[in-house]
Amino acid sequence: MEEHLNATDEERSARKDWYWIPLAFVLVIVVWLLWMYMDRTGEGPGSVDGDTSAITTDLVKAGPTRPTRVLEFELPVEPISSPVPDMTGWRQDVAERTLRALGFVPVILEEYSEELLVGKVIAQTPEPGSRPGRGTRVSITISLGPRPLLEVVVPDVVGMNEAEAIAAVQAAGLVPRVLRQHGPFPDWTVYEQEIEPGTVVYERTVIDLLVALPR
Repeated sequence: MEEHLNATDEERSARKDWYWIPLAFVLVIVVWLLWMYMDRTGEGPGSVDGDTSAITTDLVKAGPTRPTRVLEFELPVEPISSPVPDMTGWRQDVAERTLRALGFVPVILEEYSEELLVGKVIAQTPEPGSRPGRGTRVSITISLGPRPLLEVVVPDVVGMNEAEAIAAVQAAGLVPRVLRQHGPFPDWTVYEQEIEPGTVVYERTVIDLLVALPR
């Protein structure tokens, strides 16, 4: 009976020793899988450094059993700048939004224009199509419309010859219109003007000048 019990204890002890063999095998598999996962995710040996600046195909060992090929690359440091569009005739708000969307800084200038309506782009700097780089200041000149007319004083040109009278009227910012007639006055002299001297009018006002023709 005692011998039988001893034999049974030995069998149980032997079985307990065999339990460690599959456990050790499973542990090896888990370690190997963990190693492979770290290699693929870039956390283990052979991972790619994202801050490199060249391309290489060197072989480095990622583990104890197999090499892996490492590809290193570099992205552009700064994005390529967009060309400056031709904004002549655009509304101011549209031009500003477009420049900001392209990475430029709009600078607004103003100027009177006889050709473009108020609020339209007259000119720009840099020129359309240029690529000055992101963050560059781009100046756009906005129309204020026609320049307001100034008030001027009508000069006295009676008694002047025709050439002198025309020059004096133009110098005052007015528009002379010569009417020639025969009369008892010195030849080619102004003997009458439509608007009295000293009258305040807007510039570019037309003034009729009566000039005596030779008798």
